Amino acid sequence: MKAQHSSLPQLFAALLTISCASSNAVVTSISKQGTDVVLSWPSSPGQQFVVQFRETVDTNSAWTTLTNGLSAAADTNYTTFIHAAVLPESGQQMQAEGGAATQKVQLSAEELEALRAERKAEAEKAIAWLTAQLYEAAAKAQAWRDEVAKNPALLQAARQQAATASAATLDSSSGCCGFYRVLKVPNWAFNLTNYTYDGPTFFTVDFGDYLERIDNCEVLLNGEPSPFAEFMPYVDGGETNWGMGIYFDRMPSGTYQIQLRSTVRWSDDLSPETAYLVLSNRTSSIVVENQVIFTNWNEAIQGDTYTLRAQTANTDTDWQIDIYDAWDNYVNSGSGHTYNGQIAWTWNLRDTSGILRDDLDNDPFLVSYITFDTAGAGALAGGPTTRRQPLSAPGYPNSGEWLTAFQDRWFSDAPGYPGDCQEKFSDAMDYIAGGPWLIGDESWWYPIKFGTNVYSQAQREGSWTNLLAWLGDGYIRNFYYHGHGAGSELGCDKHNLGTNGFVLSGGFTSASSKSRLYSWQVALRVRAKRYRFVFLDGCSTAAGNWPSTFSISRQTNTISFYQNHSNHPRPSVFVGWIKDIGGPGYGNVYDWLDFEQNWMGLWANSFPDPAITEALEDANSIFHWLPSSKFQEDIRYYGYPQMTIRDYNSKGNWRWP
Repeated sequence: MKAQHSSLPQLFAALLTISCASSNAVVTSISKQGTDVVLSWPSSPGQQFVVQFRETVDTNSAWTTLTNGLSAAADTNYTTFIHAAVLPESGQQMQAEGGAATQKVQLSAEELEALRAERKAEAEKAIAWLTAQLYEAAAKAQAWRDEVAKNPALLQAARQQAATASAATLDSSSGCCGFYRVLKVPNWAFNLTNYTYDGPTFFTVDFGDYLERIDNCEVLLNGEPSPFAEFMPYVDGGETNWGMGIYFDRMPSGTYQIQLRSTVRWSDDLSPETAYLVLSNRTSSIVVENQVIFTNWNEAIQGDTYTLRAQTANTDTDWQIDIYDAWDNYVNSGSGHTYNGQIAWTWNLRDTSGILRDDLDNDPFLVSYITFDTAGAGALAGGPTTRRQPLSAPGYPNSGEWLTAFQDRWFSDAPGYPGDCQEKFSDAMDYIAGGPWLIGDESWWYPIKFGTNVYSQAQREGSWTNLLAWLGDGYIRNFYYHGHGAGSELGCDKHNLGTNGFVLSGGFTSASSKSRLYSWQVALRVRAKRYRFVFLDGCSTAAGNWPSTFSISRQTNTISFYQNHSNHPRPSVFVGWIKDIGGPGYGNVYDWLDFEQNWMGLWANSFPDPAITEALEDANSIFHWLPSSKFQEDIRYYGYPQMTIRDYNSKGNWRWP
């Protein structure tokens, strides 16, 4: 039912005032001054807010943003926002839908009675709908109280959950109604314009109650997302702070406009209906003055030598580079003098004893430090300073290993499907994990504990923690995942089922559930290594930032792109879905299972070796899962889509000096 805002002002004001008492409310005062609506809420200096407005009770209607990045009042603990000229002047009617003011019309007694009857019928419908909502809310509240009585710790967890402000309403004398919400915007926890930045810096962020629902955070520099910023924790004095680590030494010095963009998930489900809010704070101007920058750094060691590069602000200085292994043991050094700030030292990958240091077994990564003078030569010479350079790692193992991970009880906890589907699904995962064995590669099979019927919360969360560790292993360079997903996260605790027992979406037991991986968590583990093949076989995994998480650009390339690139990155491919897959329009479940059981076999066991695109599309065609046009419309290949199962998966078949 769509409510008409001009017909039921008193009803809306009376019923929705009940929801204003919610503990999640941000707006604590709403009033009118003439034709203006005045909102007021508690705040602290430095906070920023978004104010939104919706005219109807229909939750499917869109919110209109009235202001973004509204700064909290600096001299008081309350902030006020005025929605100007939203109310009619005294004696005026509300504007019609078309925008023109309505005029008074003299009605006959019969017309007036008919109008009253129409409005009464609309009011009765609205009362029935709203009363049902109130009863449902009351039932949920009682169930929640029962749960808290059993487990008081739930109350503390609930207080930490992100939530929208409750709807606030106009009073009945205004002649109209509307709903407002005020959202706190994640913002820097300090005044960042007071500093000049040099090198890696951690920016603490005030997330408020949103931390458990942060799906992704990005730093925009001059309006563009920076690849040299990471959402991460930072421990200081035993206290964990969350924010953005920004590697300023990977970018040129200068003045930048900086902004934080946060994506907040607004429910405990992963489905096409899951709501996300993108909240951005105001831009600020910052100054970056690096003593040294590494703008042309290559994280991967490839070939028989490795060139370490840097550029110092001091254009006339001695320099020395010292290399240490992962256990802080000294490896080797190089030194020289620069007359233009440009530094390059080519290392032969051997330590001082002549031992080759390019084996992942012994050297999962290497750490290097550069020492130089911070000022000019002669009387102006400053003292030497030492800076850590970005991590370097042996570029690839002798053979890249494979990891197949999947949510294990996919059909066991979905009773609407035929009883043999779980066995067929398990077979499909076995076949996918077994494909690499056919060509002699090492392959690992990892079932992720899934569902609330068998596993505890701790077991499910521990399973995801272990998967993250697997992804950080230096030998794993090929990854397949099946399960619930989204543009920047994978996983959940359970299925949300329809009344017929079919899967509707993925669900979490609470907002604080750790039965998931965010893309930023994975990026922290895999940035220093090169994944060759990634297939995230879940909903909308190609629609967000998963490709860039694995350092794969959202474009397709030929082999010449990698050959001619200045750093010669190893060719890699990302496969995912641009939409939510499954459900109506996605074929028969047995046809889908046949597809999953056979695409890897076609890729690994055909002659000549087919590209991944050919193997997947042939499997779909042979087993009649989806119409070819729909399959090609919904799947995405990024990076090098002509990758065969054997291509570039050993150290020796992609080497560059």
